[in-house]
Amino acid sequence: DDLNTSWQSPWGFNEAMLDVFAVDGIASGHGHHRHKEAWIAQVTGRKAWWVAPRAETEHFSDWWKPVFPYKNLSEYEGNSPCAWLLQEDLVPEGAPIQHCVQQPGEVVVLPAAWWHKTCSIDEFNIAMGQQG
Repeated sequence: DDLNTSWQSPWGFNEAMLDVFAVDGIASGHGHHRHKEAWIAQVTGRKAWWVAPRAETEHFSDWWKPVFPYKNLSEYEGNSPCAWLLQEDLVPEGAPIQHCVQQPGEVVVLPAAWWHKTCSIDEFNIAMGQQG
């Protein structure tokens, strides 16, 4: 409860959004995915991000799950959220993909439907925020 009352949503975000509290370790993260708008504040540790806008043409898997539009991902890339950090040559050239490393105290804001993947760089990482 104390944590929940010690912060508030940034301006322009709905307080009814899903609260996110993430704790993870080195080389963990999330593979390519997308969802509604979100913001995430890094409390401790560093996190690498790769983000890309929604493509004009959408493709879906057999399960109606959206497919990453900028590259046919290898099994290694699809299963390892840190693959692009370890092998930068895997990042597709010419695609509208941006990369950054989020430091403690920084906030990342993602528009709805933007593709992203993350990789925790440090042994102990905490982040909190909200997603639509």
